[in-house]
Amino acid sequence: MGQTLFCMVTLLLLKTIFSCGHAQDAELTHEPNSTILFHGESVTFTCNMKEGRHSNWYYKFHRNGHQIVSNPDVSNFLQLHLTTDLSGNYQCTAYHKDSPSFIKQSNNITLFVSGMLLLQSLLLSFHNPQIRQ
Repeated sequence: MGQTLFCMVTLLLLKTIFSCGHAQDAELTHEPNSTILFHGESVTFTCNMKEGRHSNWYYKFHRNGHQIVSNPDVSNFLQLHLTTDLSGNYQCTAYHKDSPSFIKQSNNITLFVSGMLLLQSLLLSFHNPQIRQ
């Protein structure tokens, strides 16, 4: 009985340890919802918490594993005006205001920023005369 109780307590402790910390209870979304965007366009990322209110958290946004901005004003969104060098893998991390060691990391979003918007528009116009009118 003592050994069984020890095993149950150990399993409960391990479950508690692994369910805290870097749980993925934050969802990163973006608008427009496309993986290919163009130089000169804007994209808005939003870090949505799956628990509690978004104002209870501090947010940091990352591209390719490097922090690009930290929003101490508890803003859960980030707007970027795109250039081709902003292609990459985006993620947000949320830190609870009352317990900064309580961290939530979001899913990853990969964006490709193309510099071809002008060329695409010209080709579309050339191949479709109705657009030129």
